[in-house]
Amino acid sequence: MFTIADVQYRFRISVSPLPLPRITFWAIGVIGFGTLITDLWVAQGWLVVYVPYMTYGVIQGLFAAGFLTTAMAWLYFAFLKPPVFSKWNAKRYGQVLFNYLLRGSDSELPVIAIEVGRSADRLIEIFANHRAEFQEQRRKQERGEKTHPNPGNYASDIMWMIGNRKFCRHVVAASPGTAIRLFQAAANQQIYDVPIGQFAKNVSTEAILNPDSNLYHEDSRYQSGLFGDLKPFTQAIYGSYRLVEELGTKFHSSPLDVDFELAYDWTAPQLETYARAVLTTYADWLCIGGSYEHSYSLTRAFGKFKHACWDVYRLDGVEDGDLDIRERLRVCVRFVTDIIDLLEKHEEKVVIKRLKPDEKRIRRDIYDQVAELMSEIIYNAAGITNPWWPCWDIQHNTVWTSFFDRHRESKTCRIIQFKLRRLIYEEIIEFDKYTDVTTHP
Repeated sequence: MFTIADVQYRFRISVSPLPLPRITFWAIGVIGFGTLITDLWVAQGWLVVYVPYMTYGVIQGLFAAGFLTTAMAWLYFAFLKPPVFSKWNAKRYGQVLFNYLLRGSDSELPVIAIEVGRSADRLIEIFANHRAEFQEQRRKQERGEKTHPNPGNYASDIMWMIGNRKFCRHVVAASPGTAIRLFQAAANQQIYDVPIGQFAKNVSTEAILNPDSNLYHEDSRYQSGLFGDLKPFTQAIYGSYRLVEELGTKFHSSPLDVDFELAYDWTAPQLETYARAVLTTYADWLCIGGSYEHSYSLTRAFGKFKHACWDVYRLDGVEDGDLDIRERLRVCVRFVTDIIDLLEKHEEKVVIKRLKPDEKRIRRDIYDQVAELMSEIIYNAAGITNPWWPCWDIQHNTVWTSFFDRHRESKTCRIIQFKLRRLIYEEIIEFDKYTDVTTHP
């Protein structure tokens, strides 16, 4: 049964709380040899010791019961109640999963990804229950004392293991529910320091790179139906600001922390997908009233949009330039307008102390971040000077009209436009300094 079974059932049998292969081996040996010896004994008519109620039929029935019990145990753990990660199989689960990930078979990893998803809640729960023991273990190790692994250690190791880039690719393609359950378990139990930072980063990366992932099919209700309305994958991965920020702060790897090397080559659809992810986290940040605190993960995400349209200058002097460059610029502009819409909805929760930024302060408020991003987009678009129509279309129709000719006047718009004008003015003053040096050497 073990050799001809599918990888799913081999995995379930291997991680069961009982060592079923070993038990089955010895059970088959005892039942097989016992049956042979009993038949031979009866056939030869050898003498036996009298035992009340112990007849040949009873002996055969006991052997049959043992065989049936073994088979039922296999069926129970393989089909009826497949095992999940627990304190009873923590070590075995970690070892078996390590072997599958090390082998990296493209036919096995999708199945393993589904199986890991069934243990998501238990992994988070057991890790949380042993957090206090981690501190004690660290103190013992510092003193040079020997420590013994506990189920929490194995849970932590497993969550580090599943951060494997290849495994995350199969999670996105074949088992997005695994990522959903893991993130939902951490968010629901409010355990934000779980070691799934690398997993979050790689799952997010693979979801953006894979145009057939759930992330692309949750854009809107009109395009994706109910999934576009509920956005289960997007909300699970990016919908909890506390989880995203804690992962980005403690592990420097959050769902928003995609490598700059990969973001450098993003196309417009990929950038737009990332923008929806950032907006999901940003919306939760505003809902919980977190705008008063500095967000490292969102700040790094803003940095990616500042560099997303760096190559707009390539359209200068070209009548029909690269369409993807234009689209990326439009995505950045639309991202800014969507951010402003969110700020307008929650402007009563946003506190601003002063309009003019304090040069002594390293951290800017959220209005400064938006204004700086707008200024960067305007600066990149200014690299186009001709032909006249592409220049007019990009600078006026795409950028300036979106940033200034808004139909509604709100407190948020007035503040951001004031800060943007201030940045533009300071940039002009800076150019004047260089002009004076050139004119009057």
